[in-house]
Amino acid sequence: MKLSELAAKKAEVDAMMKEHGKAAIVTELSAFFDKHPSIGIAWRQYTPYFNDGDACTFSLHGVEVIPPGDEHEWYEHEVYSLKRRSESTDCPPWLTPELAKDASELESLLNHNEDALLMAFGDHVEVIARKDGVAVDECSHD
Repeated sequence: MKLSELAAKKAEVDAMMKEHGKAAIVTELSAFFDKHPSIGIAWRQYTPYFNDGDACTFSLHGVEVIPPGDEHEWYEHEVYSLKRRSESTDCPPWLTPELAKDASELESLLNHNEDALLMAFGDHVEVIARKDGVAVDECSHD
């Protein structure tokens, strides 16, 4: 196969990912929200500007669980990282082990599909997902 043919195939796959990737992500989020309709999920995704000499690559930066009724302004509210849930016994009653497990599985799924996240939502953004939709805003980071 020629390089030009490979480049054309890659462009075709990229176009397909761009067209269908967001819908596939929203489908996965919908399945989560069917079980946990009052909860929100948020994450930041970006390519760091500096990585201590290592290559700067795009990635998902932690999934957070948003409490019921919280409007979710970054760092102006009480969010619960999945790591915090696993390390603490002092969690609110709404953050059940089942919710933590389901959110952790969702985080793993998202982490394994970073190309789709990048094409669907972009770089240097925070994504806030709820049962009624997904909001994407620019984010600042180091």
